[in-house]
Amino acid sequence: MAYDPKNLSVLAYANGFTLWHYTTTDTAAVADNAGYFNGAAEMVHFGDMILANVDTDGTPGAGIFLVNHNAGGVVDVANLTSVGASDSDYSMTRDYHQFREWAEALAAEDPVNHQNMLEYADAWEKDRKWAEIGPEFLHALKLLAKINRMIDAAEKIDD
Repeated sequence: MAYDPKNLSVLAYANGFTLWHYTTTDTAAVADNAGYFNGAAEMVHFGDMILANVDTDGTPGAGIFLVNHNAGGVVDVANLTSVGASDSDYSMTRDYHQFREWAEALAAEDPVNHQNMLEYADAWEKDRKWAEIGPEFLHALKLLAKINRMIDAAEKIDD
Protein backbone atom coordinates (compact mmCIF):
# COMPACT_ATOMS: atom_id res chain seq x y z
CA MET A 1 0.00 0.00 0.00
CA ALA A 2 1.08 3.61 -0.26
CA TYR A 3 0.98 6.68 1.91
CA ASP A 4 -2.60 7.84 2.42
CA PRO A 5 -2.92 11.57 3.19
CA LYS A 6 -6.33 11.01 4.81
CA ASN A 7 -4.60 9.06 7.58
CA LEU A 8 -2.15 11.81 8.57
CA SER A 9 -3.38 14.40 11.04
CA VAL A 10 -1.87 17.09 13.25
CA LEU A 11 -2.00 16.45 16.99
CA ALA A 12 -0.05 19.50 18.14
CA TYR A 13 2.00 22.37 16.78
CA ALA A 14 4.38 24.70 18.62
CA ASN A 15 7.57 26.61 17.88
CA GLY A 16 7.92 25.21 14.38
CA PHE A 17 7.49 21.62 15.56
CA THR A 18 4.52 19.44 14.62
CA LEU A 19 3.39 16.26 16.29
CA TRP A 20 1.47 14.11 13.82
CA HIS A 21 -0.59 10.95 13.96
CA TYR A 22 -0.63 8.43 11.13
CA THR A 23 -2.41 5.11 10.84
CA THR A 24 -1.83 2.51 8.16
CA THR A 25 -2.24 -1.14 7.28
CA ASP A 26 1.38 -1.03 6.05
CA THR A 27 4.07 -2.46 8.29
CA ALA A 28 6.57 -0.18 10.00
CA ALA A 29 9.29 -1.46 7.64
CA VAL A 30 7.27 -0.26 4.64
CA ALA A 31 6.30 3.10 6.14
CA ASP A 32 9.84 4.00 7.19
CA ASN A 33 11.24 3.65 3.65
CA ALA A 34 12.61 6.83 2.13
CA GLY A 35 9.91 8.31 -0.06
CA TYR A 36 6.91 6.76 1.70
CA PHE A 37 5.82 10.15 3.08
CA ASN A 38 6.72 12.14 -0.07
CA GLY A 39 3.05 13.09 -0.44
CA ALA A 40 3.40 15.04 2.80
CA ALA A 41 6.67 16.76 1.85
CA GLU A 42 5.11 20.22 1.94
CA MET A 43 3.67 19.65 5.43
CA VAL A 44 6.20 17.67 7.47
CA HIS A 45 9.54 19.14 8.50
CA PHE A 46 12.86 17.84 9.72
CA GLY A 47 12.49 17.03 13.43
CA ASP A 48 8.72 16.51 13.34
CA MET A 49 7.47 13.35 15.03
CA ILE A 50 4.77 11.07 13.76
CA LEU A 51 2.94 8.88 16.27
CA ALA A 52 1.99 5.88 14.20
CA ASN A 53 -0.27 2.88 14.34
CA VAL A 54 1.09 0.41 11.78
CA ASP A 55 0.02 -2.93 10.35
CA THR A 56 -3.49 -2.32 11.67
CA ASP A 57 -4.90 -5.25 9.72
CA GLY A 58 -2.11 -7.68 10.64
CA THR A 59 0.08 -7.63 13.73
CA PRO A 60 -0.60 -4.10 14.97
CA GLY A 61 2.23 -2.00 16.25
CA ALA A 62 2.63 1.52 17.55
CA GLY A 63 5.49 3.92 17.84
CA ILE A 64 7.14 7.13 16.76
CA PHE A 65 8.70 8.01 13.43
CA LEU A 66 11.14 10.94 13.45
CA VAL A 67 11.32 12.93 10.23
CA ASN A 68 15.07 12.88 9.63
CA HIS A 69 15.12 14.14 6.04
CA ASN A 70 12.94 16.37 3.89
CA ALA A 71 14.61 17.90 0.87
CA GLY A 72 13.72 18.11 -2.79
CA GLY A 73 10.34 16.53 -2.16
CA VAL A 74 11.89 13.39 -0.64
CA VAL A 75 10.86 12.59 2.92
CA ASP A 76 12.56 9.98 5.06
CA VAL A 77 11.72 8.97 8.58
CA ALA A 78 13.84 7.04 11.05
CA ASN A 79 12.85 3.47 11.84
CA LEU A 80 9.85 3.21 14.11
CA THR A 81 10.67 3.54 17.78
CA SER A 82 8.13 1.14 19.27
CA VAL A 83 6.02 1.97 22.27
CA GLY A 84 4.14 -0.64 24.25
CA ALA A 85 5.88 -3.48 22.42
CA SER A 86 6.89 -5.35 25.54
CA ASP A 87 6.01 -5.49 29.19
CA SER A 88 9.34 -6.02 30.91
CA ASP A 89 7.85 -6.22 34.38
CA TYR A 90 5.72 -9.21 33.43
CA SER A 91 7.21 -12.66 33.68
CA MET A 92 5.22 -15.79 32.91
CA THR A 93 7.91 -17.85 34.63
CA ARG A 94 7.61 -15.74 37.78
CA ASP A 95 3.82 -16.08 37.71
CA TYR A 96 4.05 -19.84 37.28
CA HIS A 97 6.35 -20.14 40.29
CA GLN A 98 4.10 -17.89 42.38
CA PHE A 99 1.09 -19.94 41.39
CA ARG A 100 2.94 -23.15 42.21
CA GLU A 101 3.78 -21.81 45.68
CA TRP A 102 0.16 -20.82 46.27
CA ALA A 103 -1.06 -24.19 45.03
CA GLU A 104 1.34 -25.97 47.41
CA ALA A 105 0.22 -23.85 50.35
CA LEU A 106 -3.46 -24.37 49.58
CA ALA A 107 -3.01 -28.12 49.09
CA ALA A 108 -1.14 -28.35 52.40
CA GLU A 109 -3.98 -26.53 54.20
CA ASP A 110 -6.78 -28.47 52.57
CA PRO A 111 -5.65 -31.30 50.30
CA VAL A 112 -9.17 -32.37 49.33
CA ASN A 113 -10.36 -29.01 48.00
CA HIS A 114 -7.11 -27.66 46.61
CA GLN A 115 -5.31 -30.68 45.19
CA ASN A 116 -6.62 -29.76 41.73
CA MET A 117 -4.62 -26.51 41.72
CA LEU A 118 -1.47 -28.43 42.53
CA GLU A 119 -2.30 -30.85 39.71
CA TYR A 120 -2.70 -27.91 37.29
CA ALA A 121 0.70 -26.60 38.32
CA ASP A 122 2.28 -30.04 37.91
CA ALA A 123 0.76 -30.47 34.45
CA TRP A 124 1.98 -27.03 33.35
CA GLU A 125 5.49 -27.74 34.57
CA LYS A 126 5.56 -31.16 32.93
CA ASP A 127 4.36 -29.95 29.54
CA ARG A 128 5.64 -26.39 29.84
CA LYS A 129 2.08 -25.36 29.00
CA TRP A 130 2.29 -22.56 31.53
CA ALA A 131 4.54 -20.70 29.13
CA GLU A 132 1.87 -20.90 26.42
CA ILE A 133 -1.18 -19.80 28.36
CA GLY A 134 -2.13 -16.18 28.44
CA PRO A 135 -1.38 -14.03 31.47
CA GLU A 136 -5.09 -13.29 31.87
CA PHE A 137 -5.86 -16.99 32.35
CA LEU A 138 -3.07 -17.42 34.87
CA HIS A 139 -4.24 -14.29 36.69
CA ALA A 140 -7.77 -15.73 36.82
CA LEU A 141 -6.44 -18.95 38.34
CA LYS A 142 -4.53 -16.99 40.97
CA LEU A 143 -7.69 -15.05 41.80
CA LEU A 144 -9.57 -18.34 42.08
CA ALA A 145 -6.95 -19.57 44.54
CA LYS A 146 -7.41 -16.41 46.63
CA ILE A 147 -11.19 -16.71 46.52
CA ASN A 148 -10.95 -20.35 47.64
CA ARG A 149 -8.79 -19.26 50.57
CA MET A 150 -11.30 -16.56 51.54
CA ILE A 151 -14.19 -19.03 51.35
CA ASP A 152 -12.27 -21.48 53.50
CA ALA A 153 -11.49 -18.77 56.04
CA ALA A 154 -15.13 -17.68 56.13
CA GLU A 155 -16.28 -21.28 56.63
CA LYS A 156 -13.85 -21.68 59.53
CA ILE A 157 -15.31 -18.58 61.17
CA ASP A 158 -18.84 -19.96 60.76
CA ASP A 159 -17.85 -23.29 62.37
